[in-house]
Amino acid sequence: MEKMNVLFMHSGQNYRHPQRVCRVGRGTCQQNGRYSAIVARPIPLFRRVLSHPFQRSSAVYRALFPLLLIFLALPGVVRGQSAATITAHLRAVAEAGTDALRDSASDRLKADLRAVLSSDSAFTADFPKVPISRVDAPDGKLRLFTWNVPRTNGTHRYEGLLLVNKGRKQVLYELRDMTEQITDPAFAPLSPENWYGALYYALVPVKRGAKTYYTLLGWKGQSAVETQKVVEVLSISGSMPRFGAPLFPGERKRPVSPS
Repeated sequence: MEKMNVLFMHSGQNYRHPQRVCRVGRGTCQQNGRYSAIVARPIPLFRRVLSHPFQRSSAVYRALFPLLLIFLALPGVVRGQSAATITAHLRAVAEAGTDALRDSASDRLKADLRAVLSSDSAFTADFPKVPISRVDAPDGKLRLFTWNVPRTNGTHRYEGLLLVNKGRKQVLYELRDMTEQITDPAFAPLSPENWYGALYYALVPVKRGAKTYYTLLGWKGQSAVETQKVVEVLSISGSMPRFGAPLFPGERKRPVSPS
């Protein structure tokens, strides 16, 4: 029977044993009472390589380097797949022939985007060539994604996800477009649950004392023939983000004007 040499770590002695000796974990041998050739195949390589960290450092690198490349490449692959899926949902929202199909595509888009923004890499994930409105605060406190869902009557419904960095945790808020219930949009203080929907394309931080406000510039399609420019002020101090603050002339909270 063929023999092989194994150098036990730190022992300085060789031990000769048959090739067919079980090389799986002890628990596997005790439970099954037999050897598993399929499971045992990859184990000897790592045992031999890792038992000589100094003499066989080059072998360690050769064995582990391909695995390292796979793990480093994996986040990029995941982001690429997510970006392609989100782009497909956005196109479906724009091209669907009925309101029901647009709503369904928007719901899928929201679910996929929520999954990305709920991950540990939510603030670093990139969205290359994804046609969605996104603004990031320069201080890293928030990311805001918005999109519109056109209706067959010429109006628009708006959707949004707001990601806030609260130190040790990240909080994700879903914005609910309540435009039809907001009777005085220029002065109404609003929240994520009561939002004057718009597509935001720029963010400008404004300092007032020790507090930072985030001025959002947005576009809002009201009908097939009417659009608006919206200037929104977002503050995130406290338990809940707030839309609207008296930072403009005349103490207006939310300047709204025809575009």
